[in-house]
Amino acid sequence: MFVAKQSLSYAIQNQGEFVVIALRGALTRESSAILENFQKELDGKEGHYFILSLAGLTDVDHIMMPRLIRLQKAVRERQGRLQLYVPNADLLQSLEYAGAVRKDELAPSPTEAMLRLRAIAERDQSPEAREARRQQALENATAFERAVAGLRDPGEDNNDDEREEENADKQQAAPAEQRMKKDEGPREPTEGERLFPELKVR
Repeated sequence: MFVAKQSLSYAIQNQGEFVVIALRGALTRESSAILENFQKELDGKEGHYFILSLAGLTDVDHIMMPRLIRLQKAVRERQGRLQLYVPNADLLQSLEYAGAVRKDELAPSPTEAMLRLRAIAERDQSPEAREARRQQALENATAFERAVAGLRDPGEDNNDDEREEENADKQQAAPAEQRMKKDEGPREPTEGERLFPELKVR
């Protein structure tokens, strides 16, 4: 039985300085044009930390191994950091045999790859940049806590004075409304209340 190979496809997702890349399908000579488009799109992406997932690759022709090597080289040449996720043991063995991977760039899972890159990014930053990020994170956390505690947006803090004035006006108006209700006296029951006394509003 002949089973057609799935054509190559790819996905690129930016998350700030982090770029997540996934290749799917068969990496064959016929997919060269798709790989060229992929490379051009990747070159146009801003980012410094890359995750390349080959979990979706179903087949890799040995003739395409140099293309994978050039892909990783292109990331390194732009001073990028790379983590590679290859769960297929046979594919990983072929890549290692072809010299297409580095041991320190192999991650056991996409989550671990992201954690490693975040740690690398933290080390890459200067002390001043790390302190600025820490202060920003602290401010964001404080604003979030205040918003949750008050069930309101942090931007509403400027309206506190207006709320106090509105509450004072309501407190002054309340006694007047109560006096008006007392002056009205008892009201006559409605026709519905006469027929259904249990529904009468007290």
